Amino acid sequence: MYFSLTFDYTPKEVPTKAVMRGFGIERRYRIADGPRKGQVIDAAHASQVVRAGDTVQVDLLIEAPEVRRYVAIDDPLPAGLEPMTLDFATARASAETLPEPDERWRIASGEWIFNHTEQRDDRVVLFSDRMPAGRHRYTYLARATTEGAFMAPAARVHEMYHPEVFAQTPASAL
Repeated sequence: MYFSLTFDYTPKEVPTKAVMRGFGIERRYRIADGPRKGQVIDAAHASQVVRAGDTVQVDLLIEAPEVRRYVAIDDPLPAGLEPMTLDFATARASAETLPEPDERWRIASGEWIFNHTEQRDDRVVLFSDRMPAGRHRYTYLARATTEGAFMAPAARVHEMYHPEVFAQTPASAL
């Protein structure tokens, strides 16, 4: 007889400190449209700020002290947000709020630093075959689907073939 057991769990204690072991990562939320455009969303004011239907701009700031290879960035979204696909005409107007990609996102060969992105229901995942040393930013939009207070799980960056080289943000209330 063969069997296997798997389970998912969430620790009772929410990680409140950032971990940096070969990378740095920071995440910021702000309102992207309407009369409150540019308002920063933080744990102290989130319940008063995020409303159903709001467009939220998410900025991921990644710092690599040296060139890194095969990097994965996983940004799980709070339960009340879902990533916006900008392929639809209705979402393109919101895309005007995004900053233009700058040339720092390109490496010497002209390729983008983040060469593959995935938008899933509950997260945004980025991949980079070669990340040069320095500070890099990736910005995307999410739509608030529900009002309420939610937990923003920790975002994580790591080298896929060297898992000891990673960083993660603290989890926070949103």
